[in-house]
Amino acid sequence: MSVFDGLHTASFDRRYMSHLIAYLRLKGWDQREYPRWTEFYGEEDEDGEPLMLVLPRNPNSPETQDYMDKAVELLSALYNEPEIAIAWRVQHFHSDVLVVRNVDTGAWSSIPLKVAEQQVSGMKNLVQWSIQSESEPRPYFYGPTSRGRRLVDQFRFGHTFPGSFSLTLEAPILHSIELFVSHNSGPDQPPLLPDVGAYIVTEPVQRAPIERRVIERIMRGLMITNHAVAESSLDVIISEYGSGFNGNMCTSFARLANNTGPVEYGVLWSPKLPVADDLQGQLSIRLSDIGYTMLREAAEEMKRRQPEEKRIVGIVTHFGSNVPPLSEGGDGRQVIIRWMQEDTNRVISLLVPLNKEQYVVASEAHLRWAYVEVWGIVVRTGPNYRLLDAKSMRILDEDSDAETT
Repeated sequence: MSVFDGLHTASFDRRYMSHLIAYLRLKGWDQREYPRWTEFYGEEDEDGEPLMLVLPRNPNSPETQDYMDKAVELLSALYNEPEIAIAWRVQHFHSDVLVVRNVDTGAWSSIPLKVAEQQVSGMKNLVQWSIQSESEPRPYFYGPTSRGRRLVDQFRFGHTFPGSFSLTLEAPILHSIELFVSHNSGPDQPPLLPDVGAYIVTEPVQRAPIERRVIERIMRGLMITNHAVAESSLDVIISEYGSGFNGNMCTSFARLANNTGPVEYGVLWSPKLPVADDLQGQLSIRLSDIGYTMLREAAEEMKRRQPEEKRIVGIVTHFGSNVPPLSEGGDGRQVIIRWMQEDTNRVISLLVPLNKEQYVVASEAHLRWAYVEVWGIVVRTGPNYRLLDAKSMRILDEDSDAETT
């Protein structure tokens, strides 16, 4: 069973010529332009000759649709994917697409209006609470933030399809990749403490745009829920709220259940961004009734969950800010602190939002490669870690207790 079942390409037409060209460029095809045609040269065939695609320069040309269809056919054979998959990746080149597929629709090939209302409402709430967790990963929220309400409006409700009835939610990639940089080219200054070299990382660090992270969180939450069912452990869902579903998302997802038949969830990733390692090859997931029951129970438990604070001692290595660093206001400034995780004795990168005063302290520590101490709540978010509610940040000198706990 594929996430592409029930989808079609009727709307894949000349409007998406620019998407097809962008897709070919992304895949490394060379482009040569002529007055009436554009030729694209890609991988070599079995005779060592480069494959060639031809597209009209004028997207309104009568031949455009035929040439686009032939291009999809060739790309399907070349990349060993169904033509429907290639067409959808091209059509949605700039968006991730979440698919909610009602598998059994009976003789009517449709779903009850009540189910449709629940699923559309649930999808909106799911995205809004996922946005909120990406800003501040907590077990439960008692109300949406203005940022969550604002960003949810850029997500789009897509097409529905007959047969195995599918609804789609499109997440246009409008924001850029977030970049964190080091202000030191290397540990040139004498380190404050002799073992600081183990923490030093100066290469730039990237983070996916918010739209991609929102959909990643939803898919991770599904994977985590299925794992919880396999392990018969509610704590699997609760302990992974930083990477998957918070309590609000658990409630929203439970609303997507269809009492008349199973529901399958899938995602079509935009090809313009790499897919996270832990989500590679994960196209579709189906939850059992037990899974939905566990989500409802997890939501109630997360309302009562109070994460504990930890003392962090590490080295500030990278900075990122989407506001002037010394401006007023508490949002928009983040640093990466390299910290030794106590239960694994492994040095990890911890993303830490800071206010203006804390950002200044972090900058001074970074220029000296000095250890900093800070207290907060450590949350794992997918392959990364975050520190919430950072407070009591200070630079440790040589006489300080600098055990990395």
